[in-house]
Amino acid sequence: MNLKSTSWTSPSNIALVKYWGKIDNQIPINPSISFTLKESLTKTKITFEESTDFEYEFFFNGVKKDDFRPKLNTFFERSKSFFPSLNFLKLKIESSNTFPHSSGIASSASAFSALTLCLL
Repeated sequence: MNLKSTSWTSPSNIALVKYWGKIDNQIPINPSISFTLKESLTKTKITFEESTDFEYEFFFNGVKKDDFRPKLNTFFERSKSFFPSLNFLKLKIESSNTFPHSSGIASSASAFSALTLCLL
């Protein structure tokens, strides 16, 4: 077993003017204006190893969260063309916020930012 890990911290944001409407792969139709909240952070760590198939587990604040899998599955399916090595990795994803989840702060944006930057 040859485990490796990487981590990233991304700031959250809050929208002042939110775009309305999306096309294709969640591309906004209209622009938005938001503030970065530099003290409201998402921290993500990925521990990974080679595998014959892609698989992952996701933990939020130390608790395994299978209810996040639908969004993560979509993200990974869209990402595999950019990160073909994903097809041969087993991932343990651990994420936490320095702010309350589901509080109106864009936790999905910071979470997917940190996750994407870990994959780079």
